[in-house]
Amino acid sequence: MSQYIVTLLVFVVNNRDQCLIHSYIHNINTRHNYNLHLPLTNLDIYQSGGCCSSIKIFNSLPSNIKKLSDNPMTFKKCSKNLYI
Repeated sequence: MSQYIVTLLVFVVNNRDQCLIHSYIHNINTRHNYNLHLPLTNLDIYQSGGCCSSIKIFNSLPSNIKKLSDNPMTFKKCSKNLYI
């Protein structure tokens, strides 16, 4: 299970250009400003799929690990240490 979580996190980091950050949607400075925006959908299949699940897991990470997402190799090592 933990290898699956690490794979989803690496997927988010590698495809970061396809995800929106909360700060792009509104200009209000909040503590969740650098979280990824979860797409609004009505289908339960899509909400429980890999894309939405990976964003939810990424948003639940501590902020110091989220800051490492600019460097995919460092992020992968740190997330492996966290979950494995």
